[in-house]
Amino acid sequence: MTPEKYLLRKLMLPQLKLIYVEKISNKTLHYHCEKETVWEICRKRPTKSFSVHDHRTVSIRDTKFHTKNIRLIIRKRRFRCPNCKSSFTESIDGIKVGFRTSEKYRNQILYKYKNFHTNKSVASDIQMFRYSCLQSCKRKIRT
Repeated sequence: MTPEKYLLRKLMLPQLKLIYVEKISNKTLHYHCEKETVWEICRKRPTKSFSVHDHRTVSIRDTKFHTKNIRLIIRKRRFRCPNCKSSFTESIDGIKVGFRTSEKYRNQILYKYKNFHTNKSVASDIQMFRYSCLQSCKRKIRT
């Protein structure tokens, strides 16, 4: 198994292909990735789409990996549906549509709330603003 496949399996995002790793600081790593599929399914009308309309780069915050903050920089493709002619962005398992954090990261916040019991201690441990941490936890509980 190659080191990049091992790393993406550890991050629980096997659909992604690692392009390169960028070291931002001693505590932060950016993993530049893209999805490897040839086609994607439209959400409005379930039909296969092969035509790529555009590209978009998104930044996704993920859990720490060996005491380093991980940020996934994903180059997402936008497809055009052949039936309804609308454009849509490819989806990635483990990252909900419209969110800037991974599902695993939100689960980690909820777990820390159960153990630490205070918003301030969770926010300082995750290195996140208290209000954002609280909102993320409320969204996770609702879904």
